[in-house]
Amino acid sequence: MSENVERLTEAFRSEKRLIDELIEIIRRQRGALACEDLETVGSIAYAIQRVLLTLSEARRRRRAINRIIRGTDDLALFDLEQVLGSSMTEAIRSARDDLHGAAMLLSDEVRINRSVLRETLA
Repeated sequence: MSENVERLTEAFRSEKRLIDELIEIIRRQRGALACEDLETVGSIAYAIQRVLLTLSEARRRRRAINRIIRGTDDLALFDLEQVLGSSMTEAIRSARDDLHGAAMLLSDEVRINRSVLRETLA
C-alpha cells in the first residue's frame, strides 16, 4: 500500500504543478485581453489546450492509481483519509490539500477571465 500512496502523492503533486501552470497562462491571457493583444490571446489559447491535455493525462494516471488502491476510478479527495486509514501520511495529506487549493484558485481565475472576456466582447 505504501508504494501506491507514494505514487498517489506524486500524482497529486504533478496535477498541482499543471494547475499552477494553467493559472499563470490564464493570468497572461487576461493581461493580453486588457492590452487588446489578440495575437498573444491566440497563442495563449494553444498553451491552455496543451496544458489541459497534459492535465487530462495526469488525471487518468491518478484514476489508475485509485483503481489499485480502492478498486474504482472515483475517489474523492476528501475520502482519502477514510480509504487509506493508517496509510494516510502527512505528505499525501499536504499534496491533496495543495491540489485542492490550486483547483479552487484556478476556478476563481477562470471565473474572472470569463467576466473579462464578456466585457471585452460586449
